[in-house]
Amino acid sequence: MNHQAFISYSSKDKAVADAVLHWLEGDGIRCWIAPRNAVPGVAYTESIVDAIHTCKVFVLIYSQNSDKSKHVMSEINSAFNSGCIIVPLRIENIDPSKTYEYYIGSTHWLDALTPPIENYLDSLVETVKGVLEAKTDTPLEKIQTVTPKGRVSSGGIRMVTYEELLDMGIRPERIASKLIENDYVNYGAGANEENEGTPELWMEMLSSFTETYRYMIDGDEIVGDWSITALDDDKFEEMKAGKTVSKDLTLEYTEVISMPGEYNGVIITMYMLPRYRKGKNYRLLLTSFLKQVEEYAREDIFFKEWCINAFTRQQHAFFESVGFEYRCDHRLYGRIYTISKEKLLSLPIMKEFPEMKELYKNK
Repeated sequence: MNHQAFISYSSKDKAVADAVLHWLEGDGIRCWIAPRNAVPGVAYTESIVDAIHTCKVFVLIYSQNSDKSKHVMSEINSAFNSGCIIVPLRIENIDPSKTYEYYIGSTHWLDALTPPIENYLDSLVETVKGVLEAKTDTPLEKIQTVTPKGRVSSGGIRMVTYEELLDMGIRPERIASKLIENDYVNYGAGANEENEGTPELWMEMLSSFTETYRYMIDGDEIVGDWSITALDDDKFEEMKAGKTVSKDLTLEYTEVISMPGEYNGVIITMYMLPRYRKGKNYRLLLTSFLKQVEEYAREDIFFKEWCINAFTRQQHAFFESVGFEYRCDHRLYGRIYTISKEKLLSLPIMKEFPEMKELYKNK
């Protein structure tokens, strides 16, 4: 069955969600709601993301509970990224927090502030049906939509730059929100705003130093990426001690990799979605990363050491297999791994990068 509307809610508002579900499905609108429609045998978060991507309407039951829910936050990020029309049903008289403001601040709200909730559900049904039927004489006229996904003419898994994504018609806000969405799929409970940051933060980072990011795409979908930055000695020690979270790595906190010299390298991410976790794709990520390190070496930019916080068991196994050494557990989530330049240059894969080895030898 193809679902038409995704219902997003805090578990504390389940009674309202059940009423919304009953009203919509009573009018023939096919709904996806957790946990009822979660697919057995599929990772829970991945099942939710897949459902959002197949629905045209995203009904957000907005309250203080949902505003504070990291699960609802990840769902609305997925809806924003996928082009799903967001229809917020506000059940409490509160203004959205700063993060929610980014996604739905200019969206037309449907208010249902005074019980019983059933008094407002006919209007919600009308709005949702208007979206599905693409009418122009409904409240949908005032609902903000998202730029459609870019398209490319050929598929295949490959690594691309930020500029190439823009050339494909993929807008900066979609790139940033897609990376956060992928983190939620990959890291589950370990991904939240505390350690992931917001799209506004990453849009600035992505566009400022584009050579520090590469994106794995399948067709026009971002399915993985790597990103790097640099830290001064004191902050690098904090990173190695597991004290630094992703949202700390702002432009003000990090070093700009530009001038000749030696840097402390941080791999912010190096991952892919679960269904792409194959040996050849891990190799594709690593090779792409090493090509950029080699390019830096040509510019007399070298790295003394690399550090990463690896979140998943697959990441742990991958980094250990290529020579990274475990340092400690992160204070919130994940494990810290490091590799020295000497160890990096001794890896078997470095046979493919003789120029880099020579440049480091003669620096």
